[in-house]
Amino acid sequence: MRRFTVAIVFFFGTAVQQLQGQVVQRPLKVASCTEADSLLGPLGNDRRGVVRGFYSPEGDQTFLTAGSAAQSMGQGHYFSGTIRYFGAKPITAGDSLVWATAETSVAFFLRGRPGLQLQESGSPPPGGGFVADDSVVDVGSPQLGEYHGPPEMTVVPLNYPVPYRSLVQLAQANSIVLRLGDSRYKMSSDDRRNLRAMLRIALCTGAGEQ
Repeated sequence: MRRFTVAIVFFFGTAVQQLQGQVVQRPLKVASCTEADSLLGPLGNDRRGVVRGFYSPEGDQTFLTAGSAAQSMGQGHYFSGTIRYFGAKPITAGDSLVWATAETSVAFFLRGRPGLQLQESGSPPPGGGFVADDSVVDVGSPQLGEYHGPPEMTVVPLNYPVPYRSLVQLAQANSIVLRLGDSRYKMSSDDRRNLRAMLRIALCTGAGEQ
């Protein structure tokens, strides 16, 4: 299993790292539209979701990430999500071609001694994965990251590639749990809201039109 080093709490991947010196991520407004409302219901409290991103004209790509480092302080674990796709405009729910080429993922971050133990194991425990409202979610093989720094500040990431249909399943769920061996990690209401907000932005506005 490929390892990668995370230098910041939230990340977009190699392509984003190459652009960080050129484009500054910015908070994005969460809007309502028919595409998203038909999947997720009325906007409601999702408008308070935390999503950052940008559009890169050079690569003609939109980058979105869900979550806030400040929001997760003091928690033993938290989740984030990312979407990267070509173009500046929103993606319609029925655009299977664009969604098939988009890179979508959900990342789990584990703090402290449990995080170090996960890192030392070299791979996630077998048989794990996401369960949304008691239904297993179809996700790709996770990639375990590494943390380098003071033990008291440990944050070890585990990144799951998630196809569009599974991202929608997660966004629609009222309860999301990640199973890692004998351990269970529940996604907080804030993290679930941020995930929904990220999908709403992808469907309603994108990052280039805000």
